[in-house]
Amino acid sequence: MDEIYAKFYNSLEIGDNYPTIVMGVINLSPESFYKGSIYDSAKKLELAIKNMINNGAAMLDLGAR
Repeated sequence: MDEIYAKFYNSLEIGDNYPTIVMGVINLSPESFYKGSIYDSAKKLELAIKNMINNGAAMLDLGAR
């Protein structure tokens, strides 16, 4: 069987030998336009992070101002 492979933008390689990585995104800016992404307590934030990790996130992007 042929190997699956693609290269984009001269650096993004996708294929059999380049596994996909899931990234979770946490919004830490209280002025966000999407209010559903704002965590109003440390406990809710902790639960959201743990949920992302338990569902396969290998890295987290923390957005803040």
